Amino acid sequence: PRDADGGLWPALAMLVPALVALGSISAQGHASTTAMPRLQIPVDALHAAAASAWVGGLAIVGVFLLRLPRVSGRGGRLVGGIVLARFSALALLAVAILVASGVIRAVGQMSSPTDLWETPYGWTILVKVGLLAIAGVFALRSRRIVSALRRTQGPPNTATLAIVRRNAWITTGITLVVVSLSALLVGQVPPLS
Repeated sequence: PRDADGGLWPALAMLVPALVALGSISAQGHASTTAMPRLQIPVDALHAAAASAWVGGLAIVGVFLLRLPRVSGRGGRLVGGIVLARFSALALLAVAILVASGVIRAVGQMSSPTDLWETPYGWTILVKVGLLAIAGVFALRSRRIVSALRRTQGPPNTATLAIVRRNAWITTGITLVVVSLSALLVGQVPPLS
């Protein structure tokens, strides 16, 4: 049905408290110690929200694509294709927000670009960026498959869903390492502190 996603109001009812919670966490972290905390705190909360949507969504898509075709056969493959198309749009937006907010956060914590390779904080950011670039390759491969699926009639075949599922699991694994590095960043002293 058209309203199977619940609509705008239930989504906002869940999003607003989540952003408030993330904002309160950001207000206690490194973002609050920058020269521009009024910019950095909401950007940090937005960064965490985008990461949560992307990484959490990847894991859900991976499980969904694993179980649904087995349980529902051809109908499951059709629903899987629809889910991929919707998540693909969300993922693209989440990654764009992650990149933009990550750059803003990094600039806010560093005194110069050389801090990236002269400080442990900067090294950790560079490793995160490198791993996210690798995850991005897998995500782009999946996005190309999803774009091709939109042009075809009928449900995607099982092999295609398996490729996307594998890419989702690989990307999830890489992003979980990135989340661990983010936890490491919290414990490090930023160059501008």
